[in-house]
Amino acid sequence: MIIPLLTRNVNFGKFKVHTTGAYLASQFEAPLVAFSGSFSDSGQVPYTGAGYYNRLRVNIGLNVQQGGTYTIAGQLDGAAGPIAVAGTSFNLNLGNQTIYLDFSGQAIFHHRQNGPYQLRFLRVLDSSGQEVDYLYNAYTTDAYSYSQFQNSSTIIDASSFGHQTLDLNKDGDYEYLRVTFKAKVHLNGNYILSAQLKDSSGMLLPP
Repeated sequence: MIIPLLTRNVNFGKFKVHTTGAYLASQFEAPLVAFSGSFSDSGQVPYTGAGYYNRLRVNIGLNVQQGGTYTIAGQLDGAAGPIAVAGTSFNLNLGNQTIYLDFSGQAIFHHRQNGPYQLRFLRVLDSSGQEVDYLYNAYTTDAYSYSQFQNSSTIIDASSFGHQTLDLNKDGDYEYLRVTFKAKVHLNGNYILSAQLKDSSGMLLPP
């Protein structure tokens, strides 16, 4: 018997087609590699006494049904949006084991978002690139300050910005709009500063 598919607009939310019996998720065949639900995190230092973290490590528990080479990847988000992505390939053995993803400390600092952070879009891929397991909201880290993480040799103080207009020839029209800010420089040298200026509609102004 062939049942034709209706092409007109139908609100299926109004209809209760069928309710199955009760099943446990554990009754169904598990993927070759599944997330076990075990997570932890820690800031990693590049050397003893460094005074900052150069990466945030998230440990991830796996239940491996079939050994082999797999890639684990995920995204680290803050309250204001994405911060960094990480992906690593591992040669996994049969059984329960723990792997990790390292997220860049510089990326965390540059986004200037304090933790806790969310590990999202966590997935396992097999050697052919096929997705084996997936978690959308996988884990929430401990609380961190972005200032605990590695920064570049120069740090711009985002709270210090100011501006002034310049009328160099005193004709009543401004020749320049000067933007000022403070920067903390860790290494002496020559630096190139570049920026873009946009109007109130978001259009980029010509140089």
